Amino acid sequence: MTPFLPLSLPQPEVWQAPLWLIALVAGITAAIFIFALAMGIRAQKLAPALGKPALLGAKGYIASVDEEGSTAQIRGELWTVRPDEAEPPLQKGDLVQVVGVEGLTLIVRHK
Repeated sequence: MTPFLPLSLPQPEVWQAPLWLIALVAGITAAIFIFALAMGIRAQKLAPALGKPALLGAKGYIASVDEEGSTAQIRGELWTVRPDEAEPPLQKGDLVQVVGVEGLTLIVRHK
């Protein structure tokens, strides 16, 4: 029996990337990562877009006033509103700003 001899395959030429190409790709990758990180940090500092905090300070106008209450269009939505204490009665077309929230009723002041 003959001993096992390892088969030696011809080695292909190894292509080496130039140092400037490696640095360029690494720099572009780092720039994209830093940009994405900066956008993520910036998004964390934005005001909330939903819920009570998003409504406070929002402006709109009175869409209707009747004996049941007033309705205002604020941020493209119709809301039941009532004036803040010591505010004059609301009239249709008045510009208002949200100063509070009670359940599904917004408390507004004339702007």
